Amino acid sequence: MAFISQYVHGQFSWIELTTPDLLASRRFYSELFTWEMVDSTDELAGVYVEFQYEGHPVAGMGKMSSELRKLGTPAVWSSYINVDDVDATVEEAEALGASIEMRPMQVMAAGRMAILSDPLGARISLWQAGEHIGATQVNQPNSLCWNELATSNIDASIRFYRDLFDWQFRRSEDPDSVYYEILNEERENGGMIEMTEDWGAAPPLWTPYISVFDCDETVEKAIKLGADVDMDPVDIDPGRFCVITDPLGALLTVITLEDPE
Repeated sequence: MAFISQYVHGQFSWIELTTPDLLASRRFYSELFTWEMVDSTDELAGVYVEFQYEGHPVAGMGKMSSELRKLGTPAVWSSYINVDDVDATVEEAEALGASIEMRPMQVMAAGRMAILSDPLGARISLWQAGEHIGATQVNQPNSLCWNELATSNIDASIRFYRDLFDWQFRRSEDPDSVYYEILNEERENGGMIEMTEDWGAAPPLWTPYISVFDCDETVEKAIKLGADVDMDPVDIDPGRFCVITDPLGALLTVITLEDPE
């Protein structure tokens, strides 16, 4: 079990769901992970929901814009990376070929954020903490434990993120896939997998992993709640995992960890 009081530069710190239907997403995630909900309201952003588990913030949720809802855009999870200076990081990312989706903005006293798409098109969010550091509980059931990038060009992605965050990379020995673990200050921080032809036209995407008590039971519950299974439960070195799509279209991975630490 890990309780967090501070994140270092380059470390994943938060995940956030953007959904076209707050009520439906509330119902699904509160029942699937027994997350509690704490609402706040902003004049510009509207209702923002903080998911908590055992009193600790673990994730967030906001409503999709009306323009995107009219287009039928599915829900999506976003991964946030903690940075010391979001404005400076955005300038550096842009120089490295990223597209800036949202320029740095202040989120009241909580912190400062920006959103960018890397040179391959994967969207990532940046967070400079103020009063809100991000998730205060990770690596235990019903909380964030991993973030993974599926990319169409893993060498290009490694170059971009290495230059931007000074990440290090360690290749997996699995001969069936091209997979790299991400290291930040020599500590495991996520992964990257190269997309093959089997992925079809799927765009590059960061996907969060949620640790659960029992992968198979969680998947059965998710199906009953309206989710689709993209990949059946399978055993890997860290544990047993499965990829699902929630009822509103957001991709998510759940995993039972053998060694959460």
